Amino acid sequence: MEPREKMARSAWIAAMDARKAVQARIAQAFGRYLDGSGPGPTDEQLLNFARLAIAEQRLERRLRCPPPTLPSRGEQP
Repeated sequence: MEPREKMARSAWIAAMDARKAVQARIAQAFGRYLDGSGPGPTDEQLLNFARLAIAEQRLERRLRCPPPTLPSRGEQP
């Protein structure tokens, strides 16, 4: 695996871990709300979750379809 691919994979895993952590906090907040022991998740938590999920999907797509390799200077495409 090339260094660029390793970095992209590491970024994807970090995004996935962050999204899962936020998702767990949201699920806990919903549980507290449903049993009447606390408020539900905040709008900020929900927006952060959505942003992290989108970032994760974009990184996953990049891993599946890496950008085309550009020719070096002087090479014909």
